[in-house]
Amino acid sequence: EYELSFSDDPLPPAVNDAHMYEAFVKSAEKVGGPGFCLPLEPSPGGEDFAYYQESIKGVFLIVGTGKSASLHSPSFRVDARALAPTAKYLSGLCQTALEKLSSRSL
Repeated sequence: EYELSFSDDPLPPAVNDAHMYEAFVKSAEKVGGPGFCLPLEPSPGGEDFAYYQESIKGVFLIVGTGKSASLHSPSFRVDARALAPTAKYLSGLCQTALEKLSSRSL
C-alpha cells in the first residue's frame, strides 16, 4: 500500500539574474564560441536552487552535450567530452566573479 501526497507550499520559481546571466553567456562563449551556451526553456518543474535565489542573486544552469538521456533517467551517461570544456567554463566564471568582487569597495 502506498500513499501519495502533495505539498500545499510549492517551490518558488528559479529566476536567473539578468546581469549575471549575461556574464555567464559571455564566459561560455569564451570557451566554446557563439552558440556554446543555449538558453533553457522555462519549465513548470520545481528546483531547490530557487531557495538560494531568495537570498542571493544567482543563475541556474545545466551542463551537458544534449546527447544523453536526461539527468534523472536511469540510462543517463556522462559524456566525457563535456568535462574539460565545463571545467574551463566554470573556472572562468569563478575568475570573473572574483575579479568583479575584488573591484568593489567594501
